[in-house]
Amino acid sequence: MTNTQPVAAGDFELWLQRILHSFQTGEAVDVPCGDCRGCCRAGRFVHLTPSDHSAHAAIAKPFLHAAPGMPKGYAVMGYRADGACPMLDDGNCSIYPRRPATCRGFDCRVLAAAGLQVGGKWNERINARVQAWRFSFPRAESQQRLDAIRRAAEFIERHPDAFPGGRAPREATTIAVLALKVHPVFLALNRSAAIAEIAEAIVAASRRFEANREPATALADSSA
Repeated sequence: MTNTQPVAAGDFELWLQRILHSFQTGEAVDVPCGDCRGCCRAGRFVHLTPSDHSAHAAIAKPFLHAAPGMPKGYAVMGYRADGACPMLDDGNCSIYPRRPATCRGFDCRVLAAAGLQVGGKWNERINARVQAWRFSFPRAESQQRLDAIRRAAEFIERHPDAFPGGRAPREATTIAVLALKVHPVFLALNRSAAIAEIAEAIVAASRRFEANREPATALADSSA
């Protein structure tokens, strides 16, 4: 049974500052998950980088596989037949203090902010929590930022072919992350701007954001 009761997502402005800082530094954001384990049961491969020393040591070798197309040291961990992470034991992560950076950095509030949901047969729990999140808005400008994020996500989702080589993200979480990074474009957007012009502005904003990332996270994928 998924939880459909409203769940406090926190002060929107404060959360936005922290999540953007997390994108640039790799520092984890404290997510008030409560008893939700949706992301642990979502039937997704968990990526490990060479710097995930503790996770590599904690996860049994049969669960780890070389990451396709990536250098040595990068790995992926699969999932069970029911979509659950193999490290999930009695409803909780058995390696929580040593979990990979991918797990530390996941915050489904990005989906709530972007107004998106994830597809797939095991994502009911994530989507239920996404629908349940409720941000608080300290200022009118906070709502304007949320609107800008949602317009950015809608544009990326609707116009992937407007980007160079069609290289816009197609998956909900990556769309949401990019929308958060480039939302200032939509705060200053001329409503009469052409689709190609908006796409160019998004690409430029994404590149500026990535250029400011700290070296430890510089290898992470740029979405545009």
